[in-house]
Amino acid sequence: MVEVQVILHMGHRRFLPDGHEFRYDADSFDGTEEHRSKPVPYSGEAILEKIKSISDFEKSKTWKGAGGLFCLSYWKYNLLWHNLDFMHIEKNVCENTHGTLLEMEGKSKDNLQARKDLQEMNIRPDLHPQKRANDKYYLPPTLYNMSKEEKQQFCMVLHDIKAPDGYSSNISRCVNVAQAKITGLKSHDCHILMQQLMPVALRGLLPDDVTSVLFDLCGYFRELNAKVLYKDELEKLEDRIVMTLCRMEMIFPPGFFTMMVHLVLHLASEAKIGDPVCYRSMYFVERYVVP
Repeated sequence: MVEVQVILHMGHRRFLPDGHEFRYDADSFDGTEEHRSKPVPYSGEAILEKIKSISDFEKSKTWKGAGGLFCLSYWKYNLLWHNLDFMHIEKNVCENTHGTLLEMEGKSKDNLQARKDLQEMNIRPDLHPQKRANDKYYLPPTLYNMSKEEKQQFCMVLHDIKAPDGYSSNISRCVNVAQAKITGLKSHDCHILMQQLMPVALRGLLPDDVTSVLFDLCGYFRELNAKVLYKDELEKLEDRIVMTLCRMEMIFPPGFFTMMVHLVLHLASEAKIGDPVCYRSMYFVERYVVP
C-alpha cells in the first residue's frame, strides 16, 4: 500500500494583525500561540537574486535554478505570476464542505484519522476517538454534525429548488434524499451551490457559530465573483477571509484545510492585480465547444 502524505494549512492566524486575541488562543487552534509576523510576498527580483546567491551545492538540494519564464525580460517585474484557478478552488472547497457536513464516505474530512490527528496534536480532547471493547472507535459528535433527518432536510431543499432555464444544471439529479448524499456535481453546479443554494439549505440546521462562518465563506465567493470590483471592497474582503478561515480552524478538523482551502485566502489579493475573477476563470475554457 502506498502511503499518501497530505500537506495541511492551518496557520491562518499568521495573517491576522499583530496583537490580535486569536494569536494567543492556543486551546482553540493547534495548541500553540502564533507570534510570527504576516508573511511578505517575494517580488520577482528578490527571488531571482536569492537564486543567484545560492551556491551550486545548495541548488542541488532545494533550488534547481531560475525557471524558464525568467528568460523573459519582463518576468521579474511581473506582479501576477500565477492566475489562481477560481473555478476549481471553489469546487474543491464546496466538496470539502458538503462532504463533511453530510459525513459522506470518502468525501468527509472528519473521520477516524482526523480525530487521531486531534489526539496527536493534543487539542480538543472532547473530540478524541474513544476505543470500545469490540476494537471499534466511537467519534463524539461535533458542532457541524447533523442528524439523519437534518441531512435529509438539507438534501430535500436542494432537490426541490426550481431555477430558471440556463441558471444551472438539474442539481436534483445529483441529490439522493433518502441516503442524504450529493454526487456528480459539475464545477458550475458547485459554483451555484456555494454561492446561492448552500446558505438557503443550511438555514436553521446547525448552531449559529457554524452557519455564520459558512455564510461568510459563501458570501466571500459571491462578492469576489462580481463583474465589477472596487479596491477598497477587496481590501475589506482580504481582512474578512482571514477571520473566516481562523474561525473555521476553531470548528473543523485539520484535515479540512487542504491547499485548495488555503488558496481561498489569496483570491481577493490576486483580484486587486488581475481584475475581476469572472474574466480569468476556467469556465470559458471548460464550456467552450468547437463548432
